[in-house]
Amino acid sequence: RNDYYGGDSASLNLTQLYRKFKPDQTPPTELGRDRDYAVDLVPKFIIASGELTKILVHTDVTRYLEFKQIAGSFVYRDRKISKV
Repeated sequence: RNDYYGGDSASLNLTQLYRKFKPDQTPPTELGRDRDYAVDLVPKFIIASGELTKILVHTDVTRYLEFKQIAGSFVYRDRKISKV
């Protein structure tokens, strides 16, 4: 059983991420606070000019959510993290 909600599509904080993928290590303190991280196991994004964005704006649901520009995108491949 996992210590997080969401199973295979959960968003993990830094400690949970290390516990899942590097169980023999702890996150370095220079990476900051756990709550500064929410890493999706299944990445999700909305294309800025996509149909879903238009629907969200038209239905005024944007009063209840926030759009943020992505500060950085990274991929994990060949046992390395690389900036995209």
